[in-house]
Amino acid sequence: MKKLIIFLLVLNTAIPINATDFTYKGLNFTIISEENKTCMVAKNYDVSNTIEIPSVAIFKDTMYTVTEIITEAFAGCNGLTTVSIPNSVTSIGESPFNCCENLVAINVANDNPNYTSIDGTLYSKSIKSLIQCPPGFNGAFEIPNSVTSINNRAFYCCSGLSSVNIPNSVTMIGDQAFSNCYELTSITIPDSVISIGNFAFRYTNVISITIPNSVTSVGIGAFDGCSHLTSVNIPNSVTTLNDFLFSDCINLSIINIPTSISSIGGYVFRNCRHLVSIYIPTSVISIGDYCFEDCVCLTSITIPNSVKSVGAYAFHRCSELTSVDISNSVTAISNGTFANCIKLPSVSIPNSVTFIGDEAFSKCSKLLTVDIPSSVKSIGAHAFSWCSNLTSIDVPNSITSIGNCSFAWCTSLISVDIPYSVISIGDYAFYYCSTLELVNFHSTLSIGDNAFGYCEKITNVLCHTSIPPTIKFEAFENTVYDTAILHVPIGTKVAYTSAPKWSMFELIVDDLTAETGIEDITEDLMEKDKISFDIYNLQGQKLNISTYDEIYTLSKGVYIINGNKILVK
Repeated sequence: MKKLIIFLLVLNTAIPINATDFTYKGLNFTIISEENKTCMVAKNYDVSNTIEIPSVAIFKDTMYTVTEIITEAFAGCNGLTTVSIPNSVTSIGESPFNCCENLVAINVANDNPNYTSIDGTLYSKSIKSLIQCPPGFNGAFEIPNSVTSINNRAFYCCSGLSSVNIPNSVTMIGDQAFSNCYELTSITIPDSVISIGNFAFRYTNVISITIPNSVTSVGIGAFDGCSHLTSVNIPNSVTTLNDFLFSDCINLSIINIPTSISSIGGYVFRNCRHLVSIYIPTSVISIGDYCFEDCVCLTSITIPNSVKSVGAYAFHRCSELTSVDISNSVTAISNGTFANCIKLPSVSIPNSVTFIGDEAFSKCSKLLTVDIPSSVKSIGAHAFSWCSNLTSIDVPNSITSIGNCSFAWCTSLISVDIPYSVISIGDYAFYYCSTLELVNFHSTLSIGDNAFGYCEKITNVLCHTSIPPTIKFEAFENTVYDTAILHVPIGTKVAYTSAPKWSMFELIVDDLTAETGIEDITEDLMEKDKISFDIYNLQGQKLNISTYDEIYTLSKGVYIINGNKILVK
């Protein structure tokens, strides 16, 4: 076992096969090639003051030419103040002096073929790529007008950088290029720039940003955590708002989403606490997870009919949200979409929605009414839990399952009608609905553990089926078994008194008419479903019927119309 562990550790070390590490003049090196006698500057820790990287490092009396500096070779060496790079170094990894907060100068030998330095800043030899500004730089920075690329993390952690002039020669701003430049309060992006990298301006203190029309790509989290940012202008050239783009921009109050945008990613406006309103154009197809989470000043939202999907927890904890308009293009209310929207009084779910996810409206404590259409097939766990002002719920007969804790702690719910389409009620589904008085079952379903636990005010339970539903022992409180009246179909009292768990009811009355779950075809039913319909026979075959008059030409029998069992006589 010990040998195996040692072998695995060797496999996971980030050094080349047969590489040799050694130290020369206080710096760490790794041999690249014994044949060519070359080595590279390896990871160094606690290097301080002024250092000169030698062009040759000696190990065991052998001279190795120093040709490379690895990525982040001196990262975090806060005591380092000046570094000199010899002409032998022809390859430098990304951000070699990352977060060296006291480094003020990176000097390069004049005859180096690939690199140069200007005023202590590292560039490519052609001065087309700005590789790294020393993190200890203070004040205003002027980028030469030959530069076309600001490399990844070029100014990362330059905490004293107050302003920067980007010339119109620049076409690309790399990942984290200005991230953690805490003193940077303003920046002008020229119209030569085509792409802005991931987290490019993260944790800067810029107040406003205008993205020019030349930009076609703005990376993930480009302005994440810009807590002083108040306004942003996004051009029509941008088609996607990537994840985390304006996350934690707590003072952002003005933003215009252009009609070119087709996708708003996850967490884009999360915790934008001063965002009062936002217009989502009809070009948008999807809204990502947690997109508007903790937008505590957002009062209303209209989801246009172009939007097909709204991500999980998209409007989670929007505590001032009072109005929601969901278009009929949305097919699902995802997990937690409107959870903790504590001032939302009502919601109308369009008939395009087939699924209500877990915690979709959980803890919407001011929610009084909710309209669930007949298109919905299932209600997820905790979907309406803690909706303490919800007095009634109309469960359509398209629903087949009610998830665990779906309506738990709905302490104002008085009655609940479970249609014949429901085949299962999850554990704790109506737990602690302390004002619930009437429960109406229309099908032979499965009732989960503690589904009606602590619903001590239930006085009547109605079961309309001849075959008793399957019930777990703790589905009801003991006091309910003792005091509530169980109403069952005429002639089925014996079946219920001998059925497991149902026999615990002290008062069983057979005063109901048994239901089969089959409805007669009526004008009212057809009027209700006049928007659209699907008809199947009991073999599962969809029938080719396109007009309502054709429904009346069906042969006698049972059919499924929009989820309802219909008896044609």
